[in-house]
Formats: sequence, structure tokens, C-alpha cells
Amino acid sequence: MIERAKAYINGVRSGEILVCKWIRLAIDRHFADLEKQRTPGFPYYFNEGEAARVLGLYTMFRFSKGKEAGRPFDIMPWWAALVYIAFGWRRIDEGKRFRKVYCKVARGNAKTANLVTIGVIGFLFENVSDPEVYWVATKKDQAKIGWDRQRKTMEFLVSDHPDLSPLISIPRGSTSTRVSRTDRLSWVSYLGRDSHSEDGASPAYVLVDEYHAWDNNDLLNVLESGMVKVDDPMTWIITTAGDNPNGPNSEFLKQCKNMLLGVADNPELLAFVYELDEGDDWKDRSVWAKPNPGLGISLTMTGLDTEFNKIATGGRDKEEDFKIKNMNLESSSGFGWIPDDIWMKGAEPFDVSELFGRECWGGLDLANTNDFNAFCLFFPPRYEGDLAYVLPWFWLPDDAIEKHHSKRPFVEQWNRDGYLKNTPGNVTDYEQILNDILEAVQPFSLQGIGYDRALSHYLTPRLIENGIRMEVYSQAPLWLTPPAKFIERLALSENIRHGGNPVLRWMMANVTMAPTATGNYYPSRGKSAEKIDGVAAMLNAVGQWLKDRGEPSGKSYLLEEDLIFI
Repeated sequence: MIERAKAYINGVRSGEILVCKWIRLAIDRHFADLEKQRTPGFPYYFNEGEAARVLGLYTMFRFSKGKEAGRPFDIMPWWAALVYIAFGWRRIDEGKRFRKVYCKVARGNAKTANLVTIGVIGFLFENVSDPEVYWVATKKDQAKIGWDRQRKTMEFLVSDHPDLSPLISIPRGSTSTRVSRTDRLSWVSYLGRDSHSEDGASPAYVLVDEYHAWDNNDLLNVLESGMVKVDDPMTWIITTAGDNPNGPNSEFLKQCKNMLLGVADNPELLAFVYELDEGDDWKDRSVWAKPNPGLGISLTMTGLDTEFNKIATGGRDKEEDFKIKNMNLESSSGFGWIPDDIWMKGAEPFDVSELFGRECWGGLDLANTNDFNAFCLFFPPRYEGDLAYVLPWFWLPDDAIEKHHSKRPFVEQWNRDGYLKNTPGNVTDYEQILNDILEAVQPFSLQGIGYDRALSHYLTPRLIENGIRMEVYSQAPLWLTPPAKFIERLALSENIRHGGNPVLRWMMANVTMAPTATGNYYPSRGKSAEKIDGVAAMLNAVGQWLKDRGEPSGKSYLLEEDLIFI
């Protein structure tokens, strides 16, 4: 089994196996971390013996459903690779490295069957006292589907290995809710949002199937909060794409991609994302293996062809279903903005002192309590082909930084590295922000600050008192489109420098461009909890500069099309 995993990993690395960039990045991260394990201060190491032990357990399992029911579980190479990495990486201070595993893969790639094996491993074959394993879904009946399949798998297991029989109590009734262990206070159960007993749980494993169907994370948050009472817990999430661009799956998928890109590090998260690459034609059969790593094993090209051919008679609805479920494409009302690799071409360090005395415009985006506050200076190009510069500052209350600890550990690192300033207490300290802004702009020729009217009632008068021209900058799409297009052009032409500020980089990756009825677009985060405050501040600065110039009007090299401020 371990050779199957390693062959897949090496095949991805060599390019022999066709995968999307997110899988390549996950494998690259594994190899990069193998090098780091030899360096001081890196708190993880890879234990190939432990990876082999877990993969060896698969010889004991049988399939529980479908035409394969009762047959030995023949682990697919891609899943063997994921299990190999997930269980092989360990903490120097004992226990598994990864606390959360996310896998996005198209329909037909044995998602639930694979997740069942993780439930069995967590229940029977981990060195955890009294493990509690929970299948969770939006509804309890949905969660019971995975639980039933695990129950059947364990029936096969006990039949094949009678020595396990005294340790496991497997109920037979359709109304049963628990498989239990007789040697300890341990069980496998299932919960939905309509359950009423999740608050007292102390899960060792949480198994989430079809995460795309969730509309909020309330149940998952409750269960994961109970993991603090467990020594070595793990959450496994497996899902196809979905049609809710503002749901928790879409938001978490973005976090996983940011982690893989290196935008926002999370060493306890492992993500395998099987998708088409940007620019791939979903109608091209040659790329269908990217979202379907089980192609030729758990599903066939003939089967995919059959589904594709249904589009001719099924119309738009069938096309959307094929793209989401078979090609694993997210349905979205918006689209991403500047790709990270393009944005990071402007990350080259520069000497800020060279900007002293140069004209610049400021942008301000303020928050009330636990949100990011952002200020940005924009130094526009002085002639065609000249470089533009962006200098951002960010603030967050101490309490808010602490709250980010579990889901966004990189926020604390930004604070330690000086990219994010903390303000005392649990609410925004505008006095500190005022003083920091006055100090920040002193060396430059500040022409004015564009700001969002919201939450500006305290800071704006104080800045005016200090001689700074303050201008309300509308957040309507009409006003946000021109600066967005200008920043986009600067990035594509590699004529912007931002020094690779990690907070702004993260926020750029969080932006979704929302279309307008007139065919324009503007930056938005929709209903996502991810932050774009620094982007808003930057666009306020650029927009105010364009407004002061009377741009865009007539023909100008600044924008690719004519737009008029009204």
C-alpha cells in the first residue's frame, strides 16, 4: 500500500500523472517540509513507519455498498497518497501534525467509501483514550448514510477478524444511533443541525461528507470546540463542488488555496483539491482526469461521456450539474480577481526612503470592533511605464487577534512580524490609528485621503484638524470599477510594487469581482467572512487620485476603456 502512495506522489511530482495545480502544490509542500524536518525549529517530522501502519490496515477492510459490496477494499492511489501524508506527518511533541484534512473531488470518486475507512481507523486503530467519532451533515438523516456504511464495514471486519468481536457492539436496528466499544467509553455516532445533543461531545474524529451543502458552520464549530478535550483529534472534510458561492465550503476552499499558495500558512491543515485548472475547457475530455483521480477505477470515461451527452437534451440545468458534480467546478456569481502569481510579481523589495517627498494619495477603511482597519498610500506613476507603489498599514484589537488563533494562526504571525499592529482591548483604538497615520504620512507629499463614510465620524475630523484633506469616496460599483481596473492593469503590466505585504496579499486573494448590469465589475467579498479591507483602502486611494485628476475622461493611457465620473 505504501508503494502505491509513493508512486502516486512521485508521479505527480514528475508530471507523469495529470493533476491540477492545487494537487501539485500539495505535493510540493510535502517535499519542501521533508527538507525542513532536518532544520532547527521545525516542529514536525515524517514517520514513514506510521504511514505504512495506517495504510496496512486497508488490507482488513471491505467495501460496504454497491457492486463492490463485500469485496476487499482496493485503495486507489490518490487516496493512498492522501492517507500517507495525513498520518505520516507527526509532531515532535507527539501526535499527528494535521488537525484538519480537506478533500474536494468530483462525484464518482468514492468519497464516502474513503471517508468510512477514516472513521474505522479513528474508532479502532488509533492510540486515543475513549475515541468519539461523529458523522455530521446538515440533517441527521443525511449524516446517518455515512454512519450506516461504516457500521456495515465494521460488520465485515468483525466477521473476518473474530478477535475484534468482543470489543465492538454493533446494533442491528434501523433506529440505532451508536456503534460502541465494550472495552472503553467510545462510540461512532451521527449528528445533524437538527440534533440536540452535540454540546457535550469530545470528538476524536469528525467526518464531514458533502460539505458543499452546508449553509453555515455552527455544528462544526461546536464539535471542533469540543476537540480541545482530546489529545490527538482530526477533522476530515470531503466534498464535491457546490452551487453556494457564499457558503462555508466556498469560504474554506479559498482558505485552503491561500494556504497552498503560501499566502496564509496553516501547518495543521492538509488540502487535496481536485479541480480543472484555470483556462481548461471543461468540454475537453483530455482534462477530465484532473477533477477525477479515480478515473479508470471507480468511474469510467464512458460514464462521463454519458453524462456529458445528456446536456444536449437536458439543457442548461444538466450542463450546470455536469460542470459542478463531474468537473468539480464551483458555481459562482462572481469571479476571482488578480491571480496570486501575477500580484506577487510586484513583491520585489524597495527602499521606502526613495519615495520621500513624492506625491501620494491615501485610502482608509475602518472597522468598529473585531475587524481589520486598513490605511493605504498610493504613489501613482508619473508617466507611462513608470512604477506605482503601494504602502499599506493594518490594525486589529488584541482580543480579535486572539480569536483568529484557531482558524487563522497566520494573523498572530503577522502581528509578530510587524505587518499588523495590535490595539489594546476588544474594540478599535482610533486614537492609536490616528497617531500612526500622522506619523506614516509625514515623509511624503500627501494630497488627500479617500475614505468610506462608514465608521469615519471620529477619525475624519481629527485628520482634518491636522491639515489633511479628507474626501468621501463612494463604495458604489460605478466608483469602485475604475480604480479596480487601473490596479489590474498595473499588475498585469508589472508596473506596481507593494513589497509582498502578506496581509494585503491575503486580502487580494479573498476578492471576488462581482459583475454589474452594465458589464463592469467591482470587488466584493460577498457574504464571505474573509477580509478585503486592505483592498478597499487601496481602491479608495487610487480612486481618489483618479477623481482628483478628472480621470478617466476622454482618451487616456491610464485605462483601457473610456469611463466618466458623474
